[in-house]
Amino acid sequence: MKKLLLPLTILLFFGLVVSSCSSDDVLQRENNEQPKAREAGIRLLESFGMTKTRSLSTSDYPDYYGGSYINGDGKLVVFLKGEIESTKATLIRLIGENDIIYTQGNYSYTELNNVLTKITSFISSNKDSQIAKNIRYYYLNDFENCVVVELDKSNEMEIKEFKSEVVNFSGIVFKLIIARKFYRHT
Repeated sequence: MKKLLLPLTILLFFGLVVSSCSSDDVLQRENNEQPKAREAGIRLLESFGMTKTRSLSTSDYPDYYGGSYINGDGKLVVFLKGEIESTKATLIRLIGENDIIYTQGNYSYTELNNVLTKITSFISSNKDSQIAKNIRYYYLNDFENCVVVELDKSNEMEIKEFKSEVVNFSGIVFKLIIARKFYRHT
């Protein structure tokens, strides 16, 4: 048994070393691919008035800006609302076009954040309401230029009530929360 334990320990050790090295390689490659996109994102926000000592409020974002994120290829994706070509030309002059993808967005970042504010206000003011209790999560989805509202019960009636009482905005995607069952292993 002791003769088998030593080779297994050595094998396990080398497996972990090789595994951690390959994980480090992946992380290093990801970090090397994203600095240009992060720098472009910072330049974009600075063009809206952000500085090291001043963050942006919702009203600081221009009407054409729909949000942004860094995609899996390490490129900055910027959503633009409205006439994309003239806005794109302006932003290219400000922040460049390397490692940046400009794409059409339906909603401005300000509009999306205002929807979040309305939902928050409704929940705060109507804590005992069945509509407020039905809202499990809500968030701005930067990848799809929309607001997601996850409900415990999501049917036409629940969504209609939400739209009439909370906010009726075409940029909301409703999702049903599916309860997950957890089993105890004994």
